Amino acid sequence: MRRRSSIGTWFSPTTVAVVLCALVLLLGPVVRDLYGSITSTLKMRAEYLPLSRTELIQRIETLEADLSRVEYQSVLYESLADDIRQLETELGLRPVDAYGSARVIANVNASVYGTIIIDAGQTSGVTVNDYVTSEGVYVGRVISVDPHQSLVRLATSAGEVTMVSIADVSLERSMRGVGGAYELDIPQSLDVPRGALIRESSLGLPMARIIEAQIEPTNTVITAMAASLAHNPLRVVSLVHRESL
Repeated sequence: MRRRSSIGTWFSPTTVAVVLCALVLLLGPVVRDLYGSITSTLKMRAEYLPLSRTELIQRIETLEADLSRVEYQSVLYESLADDIRQLETELGLRPVDAYGSARVIANVNASVYGTIIIDAGQTSGVTVNDYVTSEGVYVGRVISVDPHQSLVRLATSAGEVTMVSIADVSLERSMRGVGGAYELDIPQSLDVPRGALIRESSLGLPMARIIEAQIEPTNTVITAMAASLAHNPLRVVSLVHRESL
């Protein structure tokens, strides 16, 4: 009986098909990355190719100015953070242990469902429901985390509810975001003046001040409006783990 050649067995159609499938699986991601890099480069060239040398120089100068602005903002932030820590010590306020800071890379405060995107994510230790503060003011919480960025819902967002305490009043209430501001119900029996400071309950950080009260004679509560103490737009924020409190 005639023996089949070992070479013929090795290069049988089934073996070739298996080898080709393995090569496709191994090289597929590499090819896709290479294609993406080439496509990105071509798009960039297509964008900048029509520009003259003078326009390219102007673009470079603009980008350098933007980079310098970011560097100065970083130095300013660190200086402000030091001032806040010193004031907390002098005033006897409870220090808040922030584990990191992040820059705001997208700000949609104009929406009543206000959210921001920050440039810190899972790789920086950010987790869902972490507290977000700005210059010592509570501003919101993390609602979604990606490897390198996170989505933050602002406390002023419509429908967002935060437990708060009112200065000089031993009362904890829930305060509602109404799209850029706050609203809360206060018993009429309490004498809460306009301008009263409101703090977030868990952190004890300032959050807002009462600016207006709507009194209904037939109602037992006052609906008060409060304005956020945070600067707008937000540029840099600090992060606090909920579990650390």
